[in-house]
Amino acid sequence: MKILILCATGTSSNIVVESVKKAVGDLNIKIAAKGIEEIEDNVESCDLILLGPQIKYKLETVQKVVEDKNIPVGIIDSMDYGLCRGEEILNKAIQLISLFKGE
Repeated sequence: MKILILCATGTSSNIVVESVKKAVGDLNIKIAAKGIEEIEDNVESCDLILLGPQIKYKLETVQKVVEDKNIPVGIIDSMDYGLCRGEEILNKAIQLISLFKGE
């Protein structure tokens, strides 16, 4: 599974990505951070898109970009994001994928 975390420029999300990578351990999950403007170039290679809380207002825009690609989109909790709670973010990402797939 590949998770794409989007923020305004991709900079602040890099710190969050590192905390999530630590939580991943041996799971076959890859995580990348990009700026919102890079979504078109990266959408084909991801299974889940998470938005940083600072761009949650872009949710509908992102959903329109991926609507025919069958990719779920979620928003990272602002406390989890701000405190870099990688394990919480990862657990919620896995739950979102499971809900989306109907598992």
